[in-house]
Amino acid sequence: VGNYHRLLLPGQYDLVCIKDGYIPYRTFGVIVEDGLATRRDVPLSNGDVNNDGVVSEEDVDLVVNGALGLESESITDVDGNGVSASDIQAVLNVIEGRDIGLFP
Repeated sequence: VGNYHRLLLPGQYDLVCIKDGYIPYRTFGVIVEDGLATRRDVPLSNGDVNNDGVVSEEDVDLVVNGALGLESESITDVDGNGVSASDIQAVLNVIEGRDIGLFP
C-alpha cells in the first residue's frame, strides 16, 4: 500500500508502476487536467491471482482462462496491458524465480 504524488503539466501520460516483489503494472492514457487532481489507483500483483498465499500453476491456469475469455472471479490482468500472454509469462516468471521485468 502506498500513496504517491507527482506534479505534472496538463496532458496525457502513460504510467509504469514498479515495486520489488510485484509484477510491473502499466496504465495508458491518463489525462491530467489543469488545476485538478487526477487519481489513479493501481492494482499491483505478486502473481497470486487466486489469493491463496502461494503463486502456483493454479494462478497460471486462471490467467490462461482469462486470456481465453473464460469467466473468472479473479483479476487476471496482472500487468495492466489487458489480459494476454504477457500476464501468463509474468506469473510463470514469478513461479520460476526469474526477473519479472516489463513486457511489450
